[in-house]
Amino acid sequence: MYCAKLLQDSFDVTVFEKHSRIGGRIQTDEADGFLLDHGFQVYQPAYPEGGRAFDHQSLNLKYFSPGAYIKLGKSFHYVGDPFREPGRAMDTLAAPIGSLLDKARILKLKFVDPEDSMVQGKSTLTLLKELGFSNKIIESFFRPFFSGVFLERELDTPADFFARLYQLFSVSEVAVPALGMQQLPNQLVKSRKYELLLDQDRDPKALLNDYDYVVQAFPIRSSQDRMVTTDYFSSSTLKAPSASLYLNGNDHGVINHIAPMSAASSTYAPDGQSLWAVNLLDPNCTVPVSRVLQELREWFPGHNFEHLKRYQIESALPSEAAYGKTCLQREGIYYCSDGMEEPSIQGALLAGKKVADAILHGS
Repeated sequence: MYCAKLLQDSFDVTVFEKHSRIGGRIQTDEADGFLLDHGFQVYQPAYPEGGRAFDHQSLNLKYFSPGAYIKLGKSFHYVGDPFREPGRAMDTLAAPIGSLLDKARILKLKFVDPEDSMVQGKSTLTLLKELGFSNKIIESFFRPFFSGVFLERELDTPADFFARLYQLFSVSEVAVPALGMQQLPNQLVKSRKYELLLDQDRDPKALLNDYDYVVQAFPIRSSQDRMVTTDYFSSSTLKAPSASLYLNGNDHGVINHIAPMSAASSTYAPDGQSLWAVNLLDPNCTVPVSRVLQELREWFPGHNFEHLKRYQIESALPSEAAYGKTCLQREGIYYCSDGMEEPSIQGALLAGKKVADAILHGS
């Protein structure tokens, strides 16, 4: 959609959308007054291309807190950014996630340059170990937090992507549009000048004879793509004290992380109810809902929960680039998706911009 938006003033553009609505993986359902995104998703307002693609004010962004509650044993411990939450600095210092030296090193992470040679060609886990972080803080903080971002618990994600994300996290909290993540693609097409055809599953190669340029704006699926399952639960008794994530810092349990959606945006749930996005990673993506509910009650004893819906996303994030960062065009077809750059909304937008620039400049 972003690529089409950038090209629409210079070309007659037609977009063929396979599904009955736009958005791809970024969609929101409405059910009994709840807003259910297709899997727990957030938007990072500090994305450089996002600031150019979207009108943040119109999105009415609602922010999550910069800190998180980490479950260790049966207790929760709050860990946050002392610069943005100075009133909770003592909570972070007291949290049993690592030594004081570990916590001091966390403050320095935002200064790690993603382009530095010491970062290139390494996994996130390798970088953390080389920076001197202890196993305790890696297991108690980095693994539960960034596994929810990368959708993999091994921390095999490239260290340069980790460093880039950490810099963004230090600048801005993540957010959701007040009316759900679907508002992102909806805004991209709001002022469109091009033709948009829904329920049109076309083979890009079959379009080559009819159009000067053909762009495939969906990724090539791979068996290595990362999975996630999100179970949405409502509660009439549990209200989150803040819009903070809840992370599983233990080495057992099926729940990876929980997001109190209605604490971030009250429009995600009707009055008198709260909405919780409970997220499972491989190999726990297919466990029964009854098992998730049992564990959720163990996390928050004494509260009632009702299961609303399960979203099992088999290709939630690409595990690696589909064609490589430099291959925008192949056999007459241009390619753009988050798999071309990085597995994020920023990556998808940037890939779209690069293809649009290549077409506009005839390259």
